[in-house]
Amino acid sequence: QPKPADRPTEYLSIAEAAARYHVSRDYIRHRIIDGSLPAVRFGRKVIRVSSIDLEHLFRPVQSMRSIGR
Repeated sequence: QPKPADRPTEYLSIAEAAARYHVSRDYIRHRIIDGSLPAVRFGRKVIRVSSIDLEHLFRPVQSMRSIGR
C-alpha cells in the first residue's frame, strides 16, 4: 500500500467525502468548522477536502484484544 507521500493528493467534495465514509454531509461540514478536518476553497463556493486528511480523521480503532486485554 503506497504511503500518502508516494501518491498525488486527491481532493474530494463534501458530498464525495461523506459518501466515501458513509456519513452525512453535515458531519463533514461540522468537522471542517471545528478544525478537525482541514479544507481548501477553490473559488467562492467550491470546498474540497484532502483524501489524506480524511484518512487521518477516520482512523481505525484498536480492539481490546490487540492491546493485550
